[in-house]
Amino acid sequence: MINRVNIQKFSLPEAVANSNGKTSGSATCGMFMIFVGTICFFVGTFKSDPNTLIQSLALVSLGTSLVAINKLNPTKDTTNTPDKDEKDC
Repeated sequence: MINRVNIQKFSLPEAVANSNGKTSGSATCGMFMIFVGTICFFVGTFKSDPNTLIQSLALVSLGTSLVAINKLNPTKDTTNTPDKDEKDC
């Protein structure tokens, strides 16, 4: 079985970028929410507080959905190129 995941090629700027290469605000917020939710999960684990665990899992889920929506949503091409059907006169 071929291992398709190469940790040496991971890049955080590529993880928060759109398909056109620009940095996405929703993906950046999603990564931050995942980071904060993970820290809160570990704090809730040590405190044995079920409310903190549930809320941190909700925060991680929301952050994951923001990153997933960013990666699955196609971006519009905003370049000013003439259509193929138009002919120069």
